[in-house]
Amino acid sequence: MVAVGAQQSTVIVTAVPGLQMGGIVSDMPVQTTCSNCHNSIMTTVDHEVGGLTWLIFAILCFVG
Repeated sequence: MVAVGAQQSTVIVTAVPGLQMGGIVSDMPVQTTCSNCHNSIMTTVDHEVGGLTWLIFAILCFVG
């Protein structure tokens, strides 16, 4: 039972590249069980451009 006006919290899990979740290493979303609350969850994958990518891009633009 949920109380009226209760807020639902959001947990953000950040995984280290190469970390195995349930024996699967993938860049695709997978369904797994939360180790904290033991609920069934669907992971999400967000790709972000890092500083090294921009540095290589700048060098290639300068050279090319």
